[in-house]
Amino acid sequence: MKKLILTLATLMLSFTFTSAYAYQDSYKDSDWNVPMWTHNDFLHGQDIEWVNYKGDKALQFTLEGGKPGIPYDAKKKAYGPMFAERNELHSKRYNNGLTVVEFQFRMLGGFKGRHESFFQIHTHNKRCNKEAKPPFMLHVHKGTLRVQTFDEDKKIPNGRTFTVVNGKHGQVTRSDLLGPWHDIKVISQQLDKNRIRYTVQSDSLGINQTFPNSYMLSCGIQYVKFGIYRPSKANWKHSQSLKKINKTSVIQFDDLKIK
Repeated sequence: MKKLILTLATLMLSFTFTSAYAYQDSYKDSDWNVPMWTHNDFLHGQDIEWVNYKGDKALQFTLEGGKPGIPYDAKKKAYGPMFAERNELHSKRYNNGLTVVEFQFRMLGGFKGRHESFFQIHTHNKRCNKEAKPPFMLHVHKGTLRVQTFDEDKKIPNGRTFTVVNGKHGQVTRSDLLGPWHDIKVISQQLDKNRIRYTVQSDSLGINQTFPNSYMLSCGIQYVKFGIYRPSKANWKHSQSLKKINKTSVIQFDDLKIK
């Protein structure tokens, strides 16, 4: 009898652990038209929380430096960053075609490093996981807002970055982004199974910019990710960098709509 009780207790503990590992947290506000998701084991101690702002809710992401994201992020490479840092959510996959993604964001601190992404359109899925890359990323790099796409002429696409500009004042900088709320609209128009044309618009930042066509593997299916994603400051190639740590970054999102 004691052995039976012990066996049942072990099975229950195993089931609890498996369920907790597989559970997905979802986040959705009343003024969003889609939820965002994460596996709870992807957070690695990083913080996502709802905060109040003038009677409304916003979703706040905090990313501390020096912590790898998912296990893949800490996989040792021959060169480059020691690991990637991330605190992000993703939408469900949606049909490829003409899609408009709208959201509001507010940067509260950080974003002082290299290639610090806060919005992506990705195409990775179970059928397309080896070379699937995000065909569109918005990031802050060395104090400047940039878009990253991929070269449509390459079978394995190479990343290309473009400075995002204000129609009147030139490039959009980190100082322009910090503090107030900003609107962003990303329009993706799929031209064929591999080519996508992206346009970024923002009334608050004065942006209306279309970028050269991006490349997507034909097995890819688009979905949105937002939060914070960046390389570590520690770099395998430069031993003097191994003790360097990124500053903490904080950003809020609201009013997400995918149409």
